[in-house]
Amino acid sequence: MHTSLHHRIKKQYLHVELNGTESDGLALQRSLPDLVQHRLMPAIEQVLECFTPQKGHLLIERLEIDAGILTLEQLEHKLTESVAQELEKLLRGYTPPEGLPAMAISGNIRQKTGQQSINEAMIYFLKNGSLPWSFRLPDGATMEQVILDSWQEAEKSGFDPFAGRDEILRTLAGVTVQKRLVRQFSPALLEILIALLSSEGKTVMDGVLQTLRSSAMASDDRKYFERVLWETAFAKLAEGRALTSMELVGEAWCAMPVTATGHAELARVLELHWPEVTNRTPPRFSGLDNASITNGYSGAGEELYLEPMAENLPGADNKPIMRSTHPDIEEGLYIENAGLVLLHPFLPRLFTGLGIAGEDKLFQPERALCLLHLLATGQIIAPEHELILPKILCNVPLETPVESDVALTLAEQEEAAALLAAVIRHWDALRNTSADGLRGTFLLRPGKVSLRGSDWLLIVESRGFDVLLDQLPWGISMIKLPWMERMLWVEWK
Repeated sequence: MHTSLHHRIKKQYLHVELNGTESDGLALQRSLPDLVQHRLMPAIEQVLECFTPQKGHLLIERLEIDAGILTLEQLEHKLTESVAQELEKLLRGYTPPEGLPAMAISGNIRQKTGQQSINEAMIYFLKNGSLPWSFRLPDGATMEQVILDSWQEAEKSGFDPFAGRDEILRTLAGVTVQKRLVRQFSPALLEILIALLSSEGKTVMDGVLQTLRSSAMASDDRKYFERVLWETAFAKLAEGRALTSMELVGEAWCAMPVTATGHAELARVLELHWPEVTNRTPPRFSGLDNASITNGYSGAGEELYLEPMAENLPGADNKPIMRSTHPDIEEGLYIENAGLVLLHPFLPRLFTGLGIAGEDKLFQPERALCLLHLLATGQIIAPEHELILPKILCNVPLETPVESDVALTLAEQEEAAALLAAVIRHWDALRNTSADGLRGTFLLRPGKVSLRGSDWLLIVESRGFDVLLDQLPWGISMIKLPWMERMLWVEWK
């Protein structure tokens, strides 16, 4: 996938038919990659820049360009010129006048406002845990910042950020969506969202939260219950039910898992303010057999939520392999940390040494995910949309909502740094490379991961210094960590 600051091209094909000798064909084959990267793509970028709407986005499903017949001598200059001219001609016919509302321009051309693009990306993320291929966050910006800025801009302009409530409410009806929403976004965003959806709901939620926060309950236990309250509130709004404080607190209390350690103290607080609520008994989780995890809230043991799957696949050892329901998994998901696979021989020892994995099982998968993100980026906060490959390496279904901040300990951070130092030490070709040098050169590498049969396939974008991979002391073409159900095949040329 080619990317720039403004334009995204998911797939590009260059079809060339040659009337010449075999040696001509081999020479052409060698020259085309450089021609495409350094001449053709910049020319396409220049044309696209001229037709970019001042506001919003132009979505083109498919474009076919015929560059005509060229001699080999003309190819280097004429191919770029012909493609640019034909692209300009096509776009001139597609581009709508400025100021027209978002609309379908032709069968495969659409125009969207910036607000629509952000809302669609948010909904896609809430459903799937990743971002759409066509959406890219500005450098240094978080998903939350982009969403809040867009809502603020819409409010200043007098527009409804959602242009209707139906789609976001339908989305919020999903349990996975509710859990991802409260794990990936701050209470500040949740408060704004509920206010946009229901002013009455905002009033009820504010009152309940104010009462809880004025109590003497331990902070960790209160925060855990607040999460359940938010999930319950959005579920009720999605169902079209009115929010009352008694029903909200009562349903949240019943949704509390029995593994939470703060029930007694919470019950005392609730009995003081909502006496009828504690007559209800919190039910046990059913259908969840995965291990309890530590997620930064020491006062409550929370389960890693796994959405029940309709079908499982048999693995090579006859163990069931959980089917992924991600809509783009067959076509492929684009990632920016494909080089993490280089670290695979060191990961079992890291995780077992820290007590988050056993011989063939991860006990605390969310801590493992955040450690992998730390290894790749140096950051301890791990946005879920950047965890596609870490989830695969940790055998976590892509759709599973996870924490972005598990409060990695200093010891865990030091062990991660030691792992990178060990990689550099064992890979002689890197010599005096720093950890950040390893990250920038190899770990933070674009790639595409997809499901092929019962296995994963990762294709890594090549770079010039990949010649150093010839001196890598371990293999990376086939990876299956002790807890992984699927083999990961790696193509890195």
